[in-house]
Amino acid sequence: MNYKELLKDSGFSDKEILVYSALLENDILPVTDIIRISGLKKGIIYKILYDLEDRNIVQKLIKDKKLYFKVTHPYKLRESFARDLTNAKIKKESFELALPSIIESYKKSHNTPGVMTFTGAEGIKEAYSDTLKEGKEIKAFLCTTSVDKEIYNYLIHKYTPLRVSKKIFAKVITSSGDEQEIKEYLEGSQKSFRRVKLLKDRTLPDGVEIDIYGSRILMVSFKSENDLFAVIIEDSLLSSFLSSVFEIIWEDI
Repeated sequence: MNYKELLKDSGFSDKEILVYSALLENDILPVTDIIRISGLKKGIIYKILYDLEDRNIVQKLIKDKKLYFKVTHPYKLRESFARDLTNAKIKKESFELALPSIIESYKKSHNTPGVMTFTGAEGIKEAYSDTLKEGKEIKAFLCTTSVDKEIYNYLIHKYTPLRVSKKIFAKVITSSGDEQEIKEYLEGSQKSFRRVKLLKDRTLPDGVEIDIYGSRILMVSFKSENDLFAVIIEDSLLSSFLSSVFEIIWEDI
């Protein structure tokens, strides 16, 4: 399925697809160029642009007193799609399979990293599930203490078994905390398809995790006394840099 078919099955009209495609493939454009590329009338263009802006799919900018528009990162399509799931013909699984093709089109004309935010326990679970989609090795910095109970149960009973079943290996750098927790975590490493190294006499902040996988970075704050949130950044340069930092520390432990 190409991205235009995906958009149509997700509830976009043919005219909305024309406008979105023009912006996706050309970065930032003035309204006059959108009219020229799409072949639509000015009044229709403005109506579509403002509707897409309300859905956070496009962004309005003013430069030198001139009105421009650009698409937001395709991750925003996922948020819009999730809200309209009951009205969309496409299933969530099909959407996730087709989304990378839109992101690739976005990358060709946009030099901007993708950023996606998640809040609450369910949001963090969704963020963690993203680390398993590409099947790449995960490199993680984390501290095993002060984890929200619901998140802890999810990681132990759902996430880790799924990661193991997918044969996704994890390399973990953690720090000393509760001795019993550390002992249990280390003892479970082999069956959990991970290798762990411990920062002795040095500590990482409680309730924080950073995962590096493929071209993405997941940062999570899951201390129960704080608001739970996570951020995923997709940028190959940042990911490569942090991966190198991880390996330097790993080899030094």
